[in-house]
Amino acid sequence: MVHLKKIFLALLLYLFPLGFALCNPTLKLVANEWPPYTSDHVSGKGTEVEHVRRMLSKAGYDTTIEIVPWARALQLVYAGQADGIIAIWSTDERRQKIAFSEAYSANTLRLYSVKGKSRKILSIKDLAGQIIAVGRAYEYSDEFLKMNNFRKEAGVGTLHDIQKLIKGRVDAVLEDEQIFRYYVENNFSLLGNMDEFDASPAIMVLPLYFGITRKRPDAQRIIENFNQILAREKMLVK
Repeated sequence: MVHLKKIFLALLLYLFPLGFALCNPTLKLVANEWPPYTSDHVSGKGTEVEHVRRMLSKAGYDTTIEIVPWARALQLVYAGQADGIIAIWSTDERRQKIAFSEAYSANTLRLYSVKGKSRKILSIKDLAGQIIAVGRAYEYSDEFLKMNNFRKEAGVGTLHDIQKLIKGRVDAVLEDEQIFRYYVENNFSLLGNMDEFDASPAIMVLPLYFGITRKRPDAQRIIENFNQILAREKMLVK
């Protein structure tokens, strides 16, 4: 009987690692309109929303998701009016206000230009004198942020940025490859097709994280529970 109790306890610890609460509060999470990763207009609110919600569910947390503009998402999390944020890049400034998980994915960013309309861009060094559409309130690599020999123009969204590119109002759009492709393929009448654009080699690859506001006293525990599930999933993939 004692032996069976030990086996049962070991099974419980495997299924519910130490630190997982039996009754966790529902977490209010935010993300921005960033399809196919996070969006009100795709199945499950996006691939990254589904991924993060699945891991949090395994850790014992229920979640609600609200899609808002990116600057608003950051404000809500910084102020503690939202518990967490899905699909965020890490910076020193953000880490002061948000507890970050281990990276669970990554974004490959390229510079997109219209074939035949502007100089072909192969690297960041080719940007001198150019006007580049970037995301509003987005943080990129330190090298890119410090460069000042070209103009960065923050737009209202990727669809609008690509339209400006086609009209010649910007020379290139800096965007994740999956997001750029999503907008072109889902807006053929407005944007044409992918064959009409040149894509640079990868300009930067940015790890993607899940974060919890540091306004929550249990922020680190939530992140540790999330990371345990993430580590277990990575082991299963190997």
